[in-house]
Amino acid sequence: YLPTSPAPTSAWSARRMMSRGLLMAVTKWGSAPNAPHVLLATTHLESWIGPEANGEVLANRRSQLAEAGEKVARRAAEAQCCLAVLAGDMNWNDADGGDPLEVLRATAGGGGWRDAWQAVGSPQESRATM
Repeated sequence: YLPTSPAPTSAWSARRMMSRGLLMAVTKWGSAPNAPHVLLATTHLESWIGPEANGEVLANRRSQLAEAGEKVARRAAEAQCCLAVLAGDMNWNDADGGDPLEVLRATAGGGGWRDAWQAVGSPQESRATM
């Protein structure tokens, strides 16, 4: 159990085809009264629905990731968090959407974004999550 401060569930302002959004929570890292705050966020970006809509889905997914990053960065700064984590089902394919970190760095707070899988050494046995 993590005591959290209110953080809104946010629907996308960007165009979307599916009813999905972003859920954020701010909590303390540890139990000390002066423990730093962290922001935890999860999302589920647009899914592939077929070749006829692929271009629209890819554009929506890219704008959703950018918007999620902006909202996470803004809320983390407001709450003076030492760390923010954005996780979820991104439905991301680098071949179609490019590097998701580049999307985040270009739109949401600069170069502070890191891929957790890459940060732990990119173990190939845990690359695919499906």
